[in-house]
Amino acid sequence: MAVTATTHSKPIGWSRSDVIDLIEQAHTTVGANTAAVSGLIAGIKSHTYGGENTQRVGLFTWDYYYDVRPSAQTGTGTGASFEVHVYNGKVKRVSLNRAGRGYANGDVLTLNDLDFGGNGSNGVQDINVTVYVEGYATGGSTYTLEYDSANNLTGVDANGAVNVQGGLQVAGNITIAEGDTLLLKGQTDYTYIMWYDFLNDTSLNQDSTYDDQHLEDWSVNNVVNQGALGSDSDIDSQYLKWKPAPGQAGTYYIRQDDTTVCVHTITVVAASQSSVVLSQFGAANSFYDKQARQAAVAPWGVCRREIDSSKVYGYTYQMYQFNEDVAGQVEINIVTGSDFSPQSTVLPNSYTINSNARVGKGHDYDYQNDANVTYDDRADYMYDARFKGDEYFDRVGNPRQHRYNDSNMSSSSGSVATARHDDHGQIIADRNAYNAYSLDLISYQSGSDPNFVVYSFKQPNLSSTKLRENSFMTWFVHDYTSPGLFDYDHLFLGGVTVIYPNTSDAAASIKFRSFFGGQHNYYHNTSFSKRNAEFGFLPVVTNGSYPYGRGTDYVDTDYGSTSLDTEFGSSNNVHIYTRSNLDHTYRSVGGDYNNDYAQTRLPNSTNFNAVIKGIPLSAKVAPVPYYLPNDFAMIDFDVATPAANIQQGDTITVSASEIYTVITGSYEQTDRTRGILFCARTT
Repeated sequence: MAVTATTHSKPIGWSRSDVIDLIEQAHTTVGANTAAVSGLIAGIKSHTYGGENTQRVGLFTWDYYYDVRPSAQTGTGTGASFEVHVYNGKVKRVSLNRAGRGYANGDVLTLNDLDFGGNGSNGVQDINVTVYVEGYATGGSTYTLEYDSANNLTGVDANGAVNVQGGLQVAGNITIAEGDTLLLKGQTDYTYIMWYDFLNDTSLNQDSTYDDQHLEDWSVNNVVNQGALGSDSDIDSQYLKWKPAPGQAGTYYIRQDDTTVCVHTITVVAASQSSVVLSQFGAANSFYDKQARQAAVAPWGVCRREIDSSKVYGYTYQMYQFNEDVAGQVEINIVTGSDFSPQSTVLPNSYTINSNARVGKGHDYDYQNDANVTYDDRADYMYDARFKGDEYFDRVGNPRQHRYNDSNMSSSSGSVATARHDDHGQIIADRNAYNAYSLDLISYQSGSDPNFVVYSFKQPNLSSTKLRENSFMTWFVHDYTSPGLFDYDHLFLGGVTVIYPNTSDAAASIKFRSFFGGQHNYYHNTSFSKRNAEFGFLPVVTNGSYPYGRGTDYVDTDYGSTSLDTEFGSSNNVHIYTRSNLDHTYRSVGGDYNNDYAQTRLPNSTNFNAVIKGIPLSAKVAPVPYYLPNDFAMIDFDVATPAANIQQGDTITVSASEIYTVITGSYEQTDRTRGILFCARTT
């Protein structure tokens, strides 16, 4: 069957974000994006006591369980997981890891004690987690209240004027509704909003050691959608901003330090159902998540791709991100994972306090005028976009690291990239004047297997004498079933193959570099995503010195042309069978070569120059998990014309019913033009 080739274009002057738009459009054309999903868990409203592990008491160590899946639940949601952190045998933090989908506000999910240190007799207990989902309420109001130097509280809430005199020793309450915005100003110390007052409520059995040492982390994870500023009195004094989401109705406590009793409370009233909107992520015509600001330095987009929806790990999330480095300004990195947390919609991208503009910044919300300062933002870890899962199974580090935004954490500099070369991304355009030429992204979709698509960047109005001078990054993501080899209830399919034509005129070859590591810590070369299905193919060492693995995250397959005069390659290359009686090849000369009159040749019937179909994903792995469809082929060619300028999109006619379009290739142009081309059959 024939391949469908579709070109998406951006005109001269294109921006970095335009590149992400191109990739998004191409994925839409081939049907790679999945339908919109909603019901993603935004946070935890509350949870029950997790017990005390009597076997860990007295050790004073932290035990981390990053990816605890519910063993039971109300509702019909699927895919969520939670982090459970245990200190000295006692559960100290329960927070969201995977957001899942299809959940509802108020769903209760049960975490089995066996999954975070329990054994049935050591005191650990199941934890029931009450969740709320991504969404917002329309029509909310903003209420401003302020503490004076004596901690008297005045301002306006949903019931009218608030005037609490007597400082923090006198009980007071603020009433707002879900969807309202509370701005609390004038604090003299760090301030937090909590659903649990651990100094007065013993239901979670917290201890003073934890209270003193870990208040900050506990508080922020306690009510996640809040942002606070402390210790910057020169900018609007100190303040806290909170916009409770639908599903967070209830009573909350205001705390300013680790010793003050939580006597000031906030009553959050449920929003009317008619005003509640559930946030949706992704669509058949868009990425699952995307950083779309046109001024972005390192914009990105994430495709949520269905491999097998009936499996636990049946979806793969692939991120494309522009490299922020000036030297790599025309490079794309690709990162894959088993789950991805989209950016929260709870807080706005920007707002104003006392006429001072505050700008939301990527994973953090930095409320200061200085866009480079984020350390005072108590919403850290909450409003991020990042891959999720378990440490060193799905991520190269713990799931709290490597966040993505528009201004930093480029996947290359963050050491979590795959599908890159020499610690950089793949070049997609001319380096010298990259947007002085238009940019095309061409998708080649197989007719026999529509899940298989080759993508390639090209600058059509960039003058060139060789294919590689105006055709750039060419790749495909892995999307296939492999019966008996990969179990997607336990593994996710995260492979990417980049196709590199040789840049040497004297050695025509094409390299298939298949990245099997999911996310790979390239800089330190010491960790992989071991849940990645194809990880089993990698030549990785795991020992006491490198417990998370050490080695490369890719396997190379080289296809060399056999049409050249020069000796090429070695036993490590894939050798394409070619015979010819043409003098310049010497492939059929026999007898005494030094005596022209004694030369003999094999008959012309032995000439052979096949179109190579059924290309293995990698000829260097066994068993081969996938063979490219027959509408993609490798063609070893030789034409008498010297310096022939073969370009992407040129055609090769085998017969009237078999015509191929050139995608990429490598060739020598001295006295003839000969080499090897990777092509798509279009007729």
